[in-house]
Amino acid sequence: MQKELIAYIKTTDTCQLNCDHCYTNGSNGKKIDFNVAKSINFFHRLHKINPGIELGHFSLHGGEPLVCPTEKIFEFWNGVKDLWPSLWWSMQTNLTYKLTEDKVRVMTDICDKSWGTSWDLGIRWSNPKQELLWEDNIKTLVSDNHDLT
Repeated sequence: MQKELIAYIKTTDTCQLNCDHCYTNGSNGKKIDFNVAKSINFFHRLHKINPGIELGHFSLHGGEPLVCPTEKIFEFWNGVKDLWPSLWWSMQTNLTYKLTEDKVRVMTDICDKSWGTSWDLGIRWSNPKQELLWEDNIKTLVSDNHDLT
C-alpha cells in the first residue's frame, strides 16, 4: 500500500482582506508568519520515518499565504522540496494584491503555474476596486499560461 502525504503549510495567520466568512480574522488576525526553520526540521524528521512517499502534495495556505514574505516561502520550499520530489505543490490565494515578480515566482517556480484562487460573490471584497484587481490579476496570469482553479 502506497502512503500519501498531504500537508497544508500555513505561512501566516493574517490577510489583507476582511471577509465576513473568514476564520483567520483577516487583517485583524495575528501578524505571525510560520517558523521556517522549525517547519523544515519537522518535515526532515517526518521524512526519516516516511522516506518512500510518492503521492500527495504540499499546499500553501494562510490567512493569505502571499502576505508572508516570499523569501520565507522560498527558504521553506528549498529546504524540503527534495525530500519527496514527486509531490505536487499548490497554493490557495485570494489574489487581491499587486502582482510582483516575487509573488509570481512563487506561483511559477513552486506551484508550477497550477494553483487556486478564492472567489465568493458578494462577500469577498469590500469594494469594486478589489474585485477589479482580482479580475485583472486573473487575466494577466491566464495569459501567462497559469492553470487556475
